[in-house]
Amino acid sequence: MLVDTFRQQAPAWTTVNPDDSSAAIFSQLSLCRNLADLPFPDRCTIDELETVIERVHGAIENLNLLAKGSWYPLDELTPLERQFLMERRLLDQEFITSEGPRGVYVAEDQNSSIMVNGIEHITMRSIVPGLDLNAAWSQLTALDDTLAATLDFAFDETLGFLTSKMDAVGTGLKAVVFLHLPTLNLGDSLTRHATGLLDHGVLMNGVNAGTEQGTPMKVQDLGYGPQEELLLEHSNEQSLVCNASGGIAAAIQDALGDLFVLRNQRSLGVSEEELLFQVRNGAESLIQDELAARTQQEAEGQRSIEDRIGRALGVARGAKLISFSEGLSLISSLRLGVETGRLTNIAIADVNQLLLMTQGAHLALGHGEACDAWTLTSDRADCFQKHLD
Repeated sequence: MLVDTFRQQAPAWTTVNPDDSSAAIFSQLSLCRNLADLPFPDRCTIDELETVIERVHGAIENLNLLAKGSWYPLDELTPLERQFLMERRLLDQEFITSEGPRGVYVAEDQNSSIMVNGIEHITMRSIVPGLDLNAAWSQLTALDDTLAATLDFAFDETLGFLTSKMDAVGTGLKAVVFLHLPTLNLGDSLTRHATGLLDHGVLMNGVNAGTEQGTPMKVQDLGYGPQEELLLEHSNEQSLVCNASGGIAAAIQDALGDLFVLRNQRSLGVSEEELLFQVRNGAESLIQDELAARTQQEAEGQRSIEDRIGRALGVARGAKLISFSEGLSLISSLRLGVETGRLTNIAIADVNQLLLMTQGAHLALGHGEACDAWTLTSDRADCFQKHLD
């Protein structure tokens, strides 16, 4: 079973403490490409989709990428395995709910993946800790160059790389930074920040649960048993899923766990370097403002901060039932405690592990049998106690 191996190995972004600021949890880059002589996936026949898979899988195999990862036809993965990979940001929601033959290459270190026949023929992804967009781009551009040596990508001299979605035409690059901004989120300053970032080509959204985005996964006609559908039904309500743009588009005021995503607004008419600069600059500005807000809050009174952190630690260690949204709120307060030096016996890596392991598919697979939403809240509470002992 695929996840048996992956569950034993945490992704690097959860284990490495970033150098820039722990307010930046991780950065994610996605690069979209299409084959020049075939229609976009939503207009392909089944035979054409099979041709795409044959070519891309062949290129991956011939370039020895399989020595550092594995190829998985999507129809060989159970719904929970698919959602597990989505919770680890190696798949996106639109890829899972697309139709026809699909497959994904996943690197052994879980830092990168190649999705085939989602919205685009090829979507390459790289995930790194913190705000190290340069490292993510180096990894991604090397992968792109390697595949381009074998595959002919759709390209226009004026427009750049051609994609099925207008927001990716040009470079085909989508940059996302996940940020933890608990102090800035106390007032309405984030809305003002978001408006200012738009002027610089950067979108800001809150992070929310997958099913609240209007595109839950479909399991009714996939041929799986009722127990597995039960697992998926409840776990899908409790996941931070990833959409095709690399983030989760929710209103700022609806953000869960003080978590926010920054991403580029367009890909056309800007170079990759300029696009990355815009996103990095926007993230650095928010991080600086967050740290300044924390300093101000410290000056006005430490008691409220200590109370928030202390209450969260008490609930996390003692509660027997923890809902998904409550869990994210606890994680936010615990992260704040670590970042401000008030929780010295807990590391950022511990908090990152909680952010990953308390999602629905991770809990359901760990449970090992069909469970309802109530059971997931119980297992989530157990997960908090295990990681904080």
